Amino acid sequence: MQDDLALGVREDLVRTFHSTGKTDDPMGHVAAQFWLDMFNSDADMQAKFARGDATMRRRFRAACMYIAGKRGDVDPADEAAYRARLKRGDN
Repeated sequence: MQDDLALGVREDLVRTFHSTGKTDDPMGHVAAQFWLDMFNSDADMQAKFARGDATMRRRFRAACMYIAGKRGDVDPADEAAYRARLKRGDN
């Protein structure tokens, strides 16, 4: 937990994830996957991460937590609608 907090990951997310194995955001895994897809296709973001950029490290860790801690209480249709909004930039 201390490492995640030191990275600047939100305290509520860290506490919930480490105590329950889930996240505090029912749609967090959708946004996290969207961010990771961006990260995986952006050489500049990857280079910043490799150089130890604090923002990239924090965002990467949070995204990993959201994906690993996906909650099971989200309707697949709501997930699809949220994913479509992210792709359109309507967030």
